[in-house]
Amino acid sequence: MKLHKLILNELFKIIKKKSFFVITIITLVFSVFCNFVYSSLDTLFDEFDLDYMISEKEKELKEYKMDKDTDIAVYIEEKTYYDKLILMREHKKDKWKYKFIEDSEGFDSVLKIKNTCNEKSLYNEEQCSQNEVVLNKYYEILKQDDWKKAAKYELEVTKKSVEEATEGMDKNSEEYLYLYYDVEKIQFRIDNNISYADVGKNNNLNRYYESKKLLLSYDKDEIEKLNKSDYNDYVELKKTYLKDEYMLSHNYDSSYGTLSAVMENFYMEFEIIILVMILMISGTMMSQEYNKGTIKLLLVKPYSRWKILLSKYLTVLIMIFLSYLMIFLIELICGGLMLGFDTINQPILQYNSVNDSLVIMNCFKYNLITFLGNLPFFIFMATVAFAISTIFGNTAVAIISGFAVNMVGNILAMISQSFEWTKYLVFNHLDISNYLISGTTKINGDSVFFSIGICLIYILVIIIPTFIIFQKKDIKNV
Repeated sequence: MKLHKLILNELFKIIKKKSFFVITIITLVFSVFCNFVYSSLDTLFDEFDLDYMISEKEKELKEYKMDKDTDIAVYIEEKTYYDKLILMREHKKDKWKYKFIEDSEGFDSVLKIKNTCNEKSLYNEEQCSQNEVVLNKYYEILKQDDWKKAAKYELEVTKKSVEEATEGMDKNSEEYLYLYYDVEKIQFRIDNNISYADVGKNNNLNRYYESKKLLLSYDKDEIEKLNKSDYNDYVELKKTYLKDEYMLSHNYDSSYGTLSAVMENFYMEFEIIILVMILMISGTMMSQEYNKGTIKLLLVKPYSRWKILLSKYLTVLIMIFLSYLMIFLIELICGGLMLGFDTINQPILQYNSVNDSLVIMNCFKYNLITFLGNLPFFIFMATVAFAISTIFGNTAVAIISGFAVNMVGNILAMISQSFEWTKYLVFNHLDISNYLISGTTKINGDSVFFSIGICLIYILVIIIPTFIIFQKKDIKNV
């Protein structure tokens, strides 16, 4: 029998196993659960337990001692937040009003001035009186069902406040732009018809301008001189800024409850299930032959030992691809049925820190790159479990050892990167997706070819002795 027929035979044996069906059902159930959670995330994040928050805040406010100006200042901040919670509860059923009260910086500022006027006269009587007029106007608008009217009034109030605060400032200065972006954000909302109730776009808008403000503090000429921690913070900030800018300019929905968001997080959510399936297959491939005694029947047939073992190892490698594909399709179909397929063409955005630009791809290409980037990890883990299964003939030991190696590897990868010699540890090279997406490396100075080379050396060091041991293994007493 030729090698490919041996492999096909092994594939049919795997598909017929009860354990394969069990983990497929578990995957299906987990997929349904994940999609249900994703469909509820936006609501869960935006509608926290207001009654509990209000009661807790009431207790805190009673404990303040107003002996110092600092105590008064903190009290005013907390009292303003408490007032917003009360109003949010009152308008909980009107989503745009709820979000307007939560997000509006102008409304927050007016409430703060009101509480300041009540507790201590830091503002003169005329300012407090003017602030009361503005606040009453806000209350009046909140009684109406017109978010644009609220946004336009917010723009009017914010413009006036910024003009007063920036009088005489250089319009190119960081201080001026930091304040002016508040005006620009509201104008952008009105011009692009972004309602406060539109959770995804609203979050994009808030994140975009928050990132835009924070990026002002970075000098372009000094970025390369930042230490590693500060540089990573800058990269994350720039990534958020560019992604939100793209989503806003292309009018995409970035809420959690979309198929695009689900498929972007596919690998993160299902990595453990993919790993379990791979370890289950590779860890039982040879040990079950020993346990059932079928290894003797297999060896009396006209196949060499190396061909038998090679067919089983190649089957394991093929099942890595098939397992990932099967789980991907389960999630894609479940997500589409539960969340709708309308966002499937919405691109997934990744940041290329080398070119300081966005990498734009569809969910299929992104998940393919993610899979290829993590393929060294899957092959290495499968090889470890397969080797232990072949040498010791114990399924439990093989599968548990696979998880143990993964756990130890993660720990070593986290704690050992400060030493030069650790660049030769395979655990630092098992994920090359950073190379494929952004060109960055886990250890500075390493190339993708170096990482692949390290992975191949470790895999060969494991699999070659496995073949040698199996060739010499005494099967008589099995």
